[in-house]
Amino acid sequence: MLKTTYLILLAAFIFSGSISCSPTGDVVSVAESSSIEKRPPNADALEAVKQAEAVLDYLDDRRANGEHRTAGFVEQYLMWSRRLAEAECQAVSTKAERIAAIKAHIERIRTSVPLTYNGEVTHPQAEITNYYFAEAKVWLARVE
Repeated sequence: MLKTTYLILLAAFIFSGSISCSPTGDVVSVAESSSIEKRPPNADALEAVKQAEAVLDYLDDRRANGEHRTAGFVEQYLMWSRRLAEAECQAVSTKAERIAAIKAHIERIRTSVPLTYNGEVTHPQAEITNYYFAEAKVWLARVE
């Protein structure tokens, strides 16, 4: 009974607009999310952007050498693309910049991951890519 009451109160609190979710799904208060809107870039976030960009550069080199035809590579590439977008969202100070970071992630999904090999759609790669694409669209809708 106590658990049910707690869940009902939590749901009411969420739907009242007193809290919201960050792009990564973390629950934050409206006061926190308002302060997040205007936060200056921080050194840790900028370092995370640099690290994620370095990993994506490495993966781009592997892709150029033909090592991109496995589901494992696709998952790894899209995970690092997402990490870069998350770090960029943390490193920037405006909503427009966060939207641009997510749109860049969506563009990387569209253009960087091969879904065909010898003219045939590769099922695991397509499913993985579709998941990350759907996730990014939901994330973009939340930020917009």
